[in-house]
Amino acid sequence: MTIDILDRRMARAILLSLWALYACIGPGFTVLNGNVVPRMGLTLAILENRSLIIDDVAPHTSDKAEIAQHYYLEKAPGLSLMALPAVAAVDIGARALRYKRIAFAGSLPTVFYVMAVWAAVVTTSALFTAAAASVLYLLARHLGAARGASLFGALGYALCTPALGWATVFFSHAVAGACLFLGFAAVMFVSDATRPLRHEGRTALIAGFLLAWAVVVEFPTAPAALLIGALGCWRLRDLPADRRLRLLCGALAGGLAAAVPLGVYNMLAFGSVTHIGYSDEVGFYRMHSGFFGIGVPRADVAGELLFGEHRGILWIAPLLVVVPVAWVLAIRRFGPAMALPLIAVPVSFFLINAGYVYWDGGASIGPRHLTPMLPFVALSLVPLWEWADRAVRVVLGLLAAASGALSLICAATSMAVPNRLSGEPITNELLDYTLPLIRGGQVHNIWAPYGDGGTASVLVLVLPVIAGILLSGVLPLISRQVPSPASP
Repeated sequence: MTIDILDRRMARAILLSLWALYACIGPGFTVLNGNVVPRMGLTLAILENRSLIIDDVAPHTSDKAEIAQHYYLEKAPGLSLMALPAVAAVDIGARALRYKRIAFAGSLPTVFYVMAVWAAVVTTSALFTAAAASVLYLLARHLGAARGASLFGALGYALCTPALGWATVFFSHAVAGACLFLGFAAVMFVSDATRPLRHEGRTALIAGFLLAWAVVVEFPTAPAALLIGALGCWRLRDLPADRRLRLLCGALAGGLAAAVPLGVYNMLAFGSVTHIGYSDEVGFYRMHSGFFGIGVPRADVAGELLFGEHRGILWIAPLLVVVPVAWVLAIRRFGPAMALPLIAVPVSFFLINAGYVYWDGGASIGPRHLTPMLPFVALSLVPLWEWADRAVRVVLGLLAAASGALSLICAATSMAVPNRLSGEPITNELLDYTLPLIRGGQVHNIWAPYGDGGTASVLVLVLPVIAGILLSGVLPLISRQVPSPASP
């Protein structure tokens, strides 16, 4: 199906409105999370000290690697590197105001640090998640889906899953999943034998870069990236030899370009291009079991990831209960080859998480390590909406509304839920922690960054959404598409 100007405006409206929404919700108190601090520590160390050593923030996090009595980021460095331009802008502003550029004053974060994290979120997690939702809509239209079904898939991903919350914090999961999906979409567009792209060499390079960069942002995306790459190679089989070679060379060049920063970081920090920081993890010694803590998937953990009170994803995204049916319909609608990544990518993340020793993800609402699979799951919802009759669509709408409300509540309160509260273990994060916060008005957003906005302040978030839609220019085109009433 040809993507027309209305589709492009719709995609722009999705991008701008979601980006504004995520940016206005912001990270809240996750700025102090042990996952965020070392990532921002690396960004600040590069900017302020021209160094990879994060000793300045090491006392404030347990997530770090220790080598020769110095501390380093043990995670993939991609997210920290992506934040450099935005944090550099905050740094320039702080210099102009003669504000001290340090992350912590004693045990408390400085305003400079909070602003740096927020700027990093806006230009990484928020931007990339919104872009993935926008491209999901375009890809669904490219595959022949109706506008309503395409919109259901895009907004289902962006607003009705934990992707909404993880798009507002400086964690790697949302960015990694967005890069994977954007790379997958680029592969699908560029390998279409029926409709050659005008700039297909550049698109192939972008596809290779995004798939490799997903791994630079989050190591467990490697199996999914390889799977998508293999699918792309298989789809090239019917193309002319010269076009096939051009696309393969472009994709390989993009992948190598993305891998270079990771190799340079590993060499400078650890003395070896192939060394992984998790080998020197401090405190989490179970990471040394299996393959960096990943072993054989466990059935009990798999059940907890889906249904468990402690981390079950269906507690905060009940819409996902229809995914098995959606997969069956996706195979019928798109064909086995196209539907394969929509099933295999989520399954790969599920099996990795079910075999991981720290499967619960520490301070988290829901299973955060499953986040990169969500855009692929959402694309499978598109044929489900097309197939559904009116009654089924009402059910889907109710599930989506419940999921959207829960996802917004989690995002506006805290995505990093502690394991214990007042010394007692938290059994159900949603019931024991998140809902009491929203009832008590402990809500954060750009107008109330420290969580004192009051429950009603959530309603203000409709303003950035409206602004994004207006700026997209989609409304005049929609009004033209509506048929005028027949004259009597």
